[in-house]
Amino acid sequence: MRSLAHRHPIGTFLAFVYSATALIFAVPFLSKAGIGVIDLELPGAAPFILLSALSLVVSAFVATALADGRSGVRDLRKRVFHFRVRPTWYPIALFALPAVALVTAALVSGGAPLAAIAADPAILVGVVLGAIVAFALVNWWEEAAWTGFALERLQPRVGPLKASVVTTWMQATMHLPLVFIAGGVTGFLAESWFTGLPGGGPTQSPSLKTPPEINIPFIADPMNTLEAKHWFLISDFASVVEMFTKNLSVLTILGLVLIFGSIWALWHTRFGLRLRSCGEAPAAAESLGVSSRVGWRISGRNCCASA
Repeated sequence: MRSLAHRHPIGTFLAFVYSATALIFAVPFLSKAGIGVIDLELPGAAPFILLSALSLVVSAFVATALADGRSGVRDLRKRVFHFRVRPTWYPIALFALPAVALVTAALVSGGAPLAAIAADPAILVGVVLGAIVAFALVNWWEEAAWTGFALERLQPRVGPLKASVVTTWMQATMHLPLVFIAGGVTGFLAESWFTGLPGGGPTQSPSLKTPPEINIPFIADPMNTLEAKHWFLISDFASVVEMFTKNLSVLTILGLVLIFGSIWALWHTRFGLRLRSCGEAPAAAESLGVSSRVGWRISGRNCCASA
């Protein structure tokens, strides 16, 4: 077993993870919360999600012990409990998502969300406490396994981008049972938060106002006329121009700015070169005087900002 784990540590880890996941989610999957084969009512999927998260980190440590021995276990433990950013960034990560969601809701829906929170501040407190509990009980242990074990071993072999894609699909495969049983968690939250709101309910979130749109009629109308003529290439080009000049959401523009801005920053600035070198070849970056810890800090701050 040790020789097999040493030759194929990721395969050993996945075998443990998928076997444990199958055992943990078998009952809720077959119960009324899932496909309804067993006449069994469950309070929700939260306990099983917690067990799956714990099974992940246990599988990572067991696979590491089999593959690398005690020294590997010590290294993995250091990665799990080594905080690479300053403590001040953790409150930012905690409050960034509710703050951005609140600002977005205020921009789209006006003052109604702010009025609702002012009338019942427990809503905001519940969101923050829920994020803390979810991180401490689930997210931390999931990332310890997928990032601390799987991604750590894949990156030197296939590079950071391919490793991230492969790890994402590994993680998505593990979560397939939640497609059938996650209603125990999401249904409870949706019923608690959305029931009673216009257009909201246990299975649907309330509708939001349409974001502002940009229209340039003197360009869009002639392009629409050209598109209707179905001329080869000309009509195709006209349809593309019309797409960017008629009913264009500001969110689409914001997304394009972020995409091309990130590309420019990563590939045409000194900052981007140093950041990429920290991820793609940290040893080479260190030899040139670029501390890879800087890359870790920047990545952590970006994660905080995009959380």
